[in-house]
Amino acid sequence: MSRIPLRKYVQEIEVLIENGNLDEAQKHCLYVLKTFPKSIAIYRLLGKILMEKGEYEDAVYLFEKVLEVIPDDFISHVGLSFIAEVREQLDDAVMHMERAFELQPTNALLKEELKRLHLKKDGIEPQTIRLTRGALVNMYLRSTLYPQAIAELNIGLQTNPNRIDFKERLAEALLYQGDKIAAVQTSIDILGKAPFSFSANRIAYEALPSTSEALDIQAFHRHLIEIDPYYTYVGDRIKAVEDVPDVAVSIERYNGKEPPIDLANLNVQEEIEKYWNKPNSWKDQEALNAEIAWDSILDKKLANKQEETKAIAIDFVPETAGEAIEEPIEEKDNLEQGIEINEQPSGNEIPGWIFDNPEEARHDDAPARPSTNSVISETPPAMELSQNESGMVDQDVPTISEPESEIISKHWVKIENGQVNQSQSSLEDTRKIRLQESDDETYASALRFIEKNEFHTAIQSFNALLEKSAHVEDIIQTLEHSTEILKQEPDSWYVLGKAYQKNNQKEKALHAFRKAEETSLS
Repeated sequence: MSRIPLRKYVQEIEVLIENGNLDEAQKHCLYVLKTFPKSIAIYRLLGKILMEKGEYEDAVYLFEKVLEVIPDDFISHVGLSFIAEVREQLDDAVMHMERAFELQPTNALLKEELKRLHLKKDGIEPQTIRLTRGALVNMYLRSTLYPQAIAELNIGLQTNPNRIDFKERLAEALLYQGDKIAAVQTSIDILGKAPFSFSANRIAYEALPSTSEALDIQAFHRHLIEIDPYYTYVGDRIKAVEDVPDVAVSIERYNGKEPPIDLANLNVQEEIEKYWNKPNSWKDQEALNAEIAWDSILDKKLANKQEETKAIAIDFVPETAGEAIEEPIEEKDNLEQGIEINEQPSGNEIPGWIFDNPEEARHDDAPARPSTNSVISETPPAMELSQNESGMVDQDVPTISEPESEIISKHWVKIENGQVNQSQSSLEDTRKIRLQESDDETYASALRFIEKNEFHTAIQSFNALLEKSAHVEDIIQTLEHSTEILKQEPDSWYVLGKAYQKNNQKEKALHAFRKAEETSLS
């Protein structure tokens, strides 16, 4: 058997899932767990496989296992929402979709899906989906408004003390604000209930060396390594796990025969429990990895990263509609060299984005933050805020008559494959503009849209420019002198706040965000 980097193995299993080779993908996952029994990426893949196969009870078990480690895992919440709807558990379906919405609040498809679920559950379709408290917190964190995020989180935890993700966000905000002791104390409290919480272990591991807490930080490091084996090499020289070379963690590729894996007689939950309680056996392979020329690899890795940074195109297109961008996988590296492309649609109506890269979903459009190993960030939210302290969507909103969207998957799968429906959001039109126009042309087009009173399109163009930090001062000046836009276009205050933030005018940014909140509630 040949060796393969673990990250590459995960990518190849993703290809198997997308091509419908579910049994083969499941065998590879179970094989990897024999060496990396708590690899959370593999648990996520298994959840997707079992959901696709219609084995919903086991899929729920796997997704919930992922949420024990990463409570805000996007794919797990979308998957659990889908399964809950299939089972007619509509309260759970709405709840999990709301949690996914908190992570990608500008995703137009998520909004439509939430409207559809509310219509199915309550018989009333809300006119708009308002921001939950969790989405507002993510907005504050992304804008480095840590005191505001902490205040919102404290309120949220009073009404929802069991939301581990709120506690993780609180620890994160405290750390970024510079209150390391409080951040560690909050993380330790989380670990008392969720010992493998990825965020809490990471914060405790990173913050404790510079505090007076007399705790064994290696325990937190071991947990991180079990969840993501690449954390073995995170330390003084490599600060971020993303900078660890792929070849640092490798495994023998499964040949399909040894060891034999009998899926027909497999009790998934019992098998997973065995793996979860099993110590990591990768230490047996450390001698092999010790032979790698680390100095040259790391120097080359860091040098390449600097070159890539210099070579980044100015007109980089951010993901505004929640679509993940996946790195291509060479055909010759596909598992067993013979993956067949399944062109027939799956019988299960499963969201197309369930096959997107979860890390890209979590780290979409990440802002600059204080230096830590790994930063959790979100897509900038839309300007709609619920007054409901529980963080649930406000139900008491006017309704409008819109055609009911399809049940989850067919439309989304088309979008993922590039076959975009004609009724797609204007965000897609904005992406096309960014691909075809220079920044100056996009700004000029936005001004023409304003002259035509097409404010929404103009605001979307401004937002696209701000993602590239282009024409920031021009956008500020335009919006400050365009009271009509600020009155009529719900997202205009948010875009103005974003521009202030880019221009390092935090007080004005906070004021604009508050105006956006007031506008959404009016």
